[in-house]
Amino acid sequence: FLRLFSGETVQLDVQEGVTLDLVQLVGDTQQKTESAKMKQEVVLAESTDSGSRHSSKESLVFDKYEEAFEFWIASLGEPPLHLATSLLAMATGHLEQGRPELALKRYEQAFKIKSRSLGDKHPDVAESLNNMAIVYESMGKLDEALTRHEQALWIQVVALGPCHPRVATCLCSLGHAYAKQDNLDQAIQQYEQALEIRLKNFGELHEIVGDTHLDMATILEAAGNLERARQHFSKAKRIFQVYFGVRHERTEVAAKAVERVKKRLLAENERVRPAYLQQIL
Repeated sequence: FLRLFSGETVQLDVQEGVTLDLVQLVGDTQQKTESAKMKQEVVLAESTDSGSRHSSKESLVFDKYEEAFEFWIASLGEPPLHLATSLLAMATGHLEQGRPELALKRYEQAFKIKSRSLGDKHPDVAESLNNMAIVYESMGKLDEALTRHEQALWIQVVALGPCHPRVATCLCSLGHAYAKQDNLDQAIQQYEQALEIRLKNFGELHEIVGDTHLDMATILEAAGNLERARQHFSKAKRIFQVYFGVRHERTEVAAKAVERVKKRLLAENERVRPAYLQQIL
């Protein structure tokens, strides 16, 4: 349930355990205006409807939350730092409901709050930039997404050093964005750097290293570098076997990819062999 009470901070539990800290709507400003009195109504919205994940009731929850934040901004100005988390959760909800414009608006607002409060070289600011980049990707604005990913990467390197796991995450995000632009060479370079960092931090048999091998292999296959793709798919398969077991879904995905690439390599060799024989004859 969502309840808006004068002077009270409550919590709103949304599906999958996402918790939003409801902004403390009032203060002296609210007491002095007629519109503020209207905000003291109780709004009931069930957020765990057994039907569709993106039900109209859940949309109502986010719409009322939007009203609450808009009222805060109009009455008291920019929200404080501790409410940036709520903005991020709201943005995620909007994105899941197919409302990228609203998601971007809230991600940008969280970015501004964090930049103002923490400084523009803080790791949390970089994460806000990455969130914005993801929305831009969903909207097909790939140049905007790349710019945000590159800014986030620079901040993480400056703040945490070039070998921090968060830097590897930024590199993977940047690589994914390059891949969506069909700039596969650049994408591979980012994943290679991310893999090197993750190997140093987690070792050869960690789940996240397996994920990196898998993602990198997928791009290598798309680029036509089948032998390298096979090698990385095979490493991902081995890691997932150790980490999850032979029959796990992720192990099976990697195993199928290995077999698929092997077949492509065999077919390619069969095409090349007759031409080679003709040359030597």
